[in-house]
Amino acid sequence: MTRSPLTRLSTTLDLIPHAFRTVLLVLASAACCVALRWADRNWSLPPGLDFLALIPIALAFRVGARTAGFLSVPVVAVILTVGSGAGLDALGGHLVSLGLVGFLLDSLGRSLRKARHRAVSDHLTGVYNRRGGEERAALAIETCRRNGERAVLVMVDCDGFKGINDELGHETGDLALRSVARALRSACGPRDLVWRHGGDEFAVLLCGAELGDARFWSGRVESALAKGARGLGVRLTVSTGTALLRDSQDSLSSLMARADNNLYHRRRLLRTEGRRTPASV
Repeated sequence: MTRSPLTRLSTTLDLIPHAFRTVLLVLASAACCVALRWADRNWSLPPGLDFLALIPIALAFRVGARTAGFLSVPVVAVILTVGSGAGLDALGGHLVSLGLVGFLLDSLGRSLRKARHRAVSDHLTGVYNRRGGEERAALAIETCRRNGERAVLVMVDCDGFKGINDELGHETGDLALRSVARALRSACGPRDLVWRHGGDEFAVLLCGAELGDARFWSGRVESALAKGARGLGVRLTVSTGTALLRDSQDSLSSLMARADNNLYHRRRLLRTEGRRTPASV
């Protein structure tokens, strides 16, 4: 799937902690403005190029870093004023003009982010859809690999979902899927990802985790499912298959294939033994 550079950058910045991302973007705005002033002094740039200082501000609003965008406005205004040798009147003018531009960029950025959110979210469960989840999971796996961390990919399949739909109706089936999605998210940490892979199947990426962590995570999911099932009047259980990120050859697709295969073999084994497929790893 081909993605624009801005989309790739936005997805990457989503993985950076908010405070660090804010500082990074404000510094980028200041650096861009200082570079413009320096270039103008040394090479006498044509007039009107000050608008280039808006690029980092526009980028901040585009990727959803509103705090960084609004903090960059006074920083850029001061640098432009000092660099041009103007007085306080010019500073006020820069603040007003950059503030108005920032407001417009913020409005545009929010509209774009809402459209982007709808494009990568599953409308029924509220988690990422397959496209959004796999985009972010591929980046998260690369981050784990660079940091020398492990990760666990978990494929999750709802047990008996067809029976819930057939016996209790699709509305109850939808409520069951929402309950499963909430249980999966509640058991995850801030770096972990949950997405709906399709139908009654979900995928979860546990970043910085080992298989032992995945077993502990599975226990939390089972507890959350038990609580959610009481409100629905149905029994909710899931089956899982896992795959550990082992080396540089592992990709998201290879992890998903291994986890799916483990899920299939686990279910077949438990059915052969005549046992329920539990929510365990």
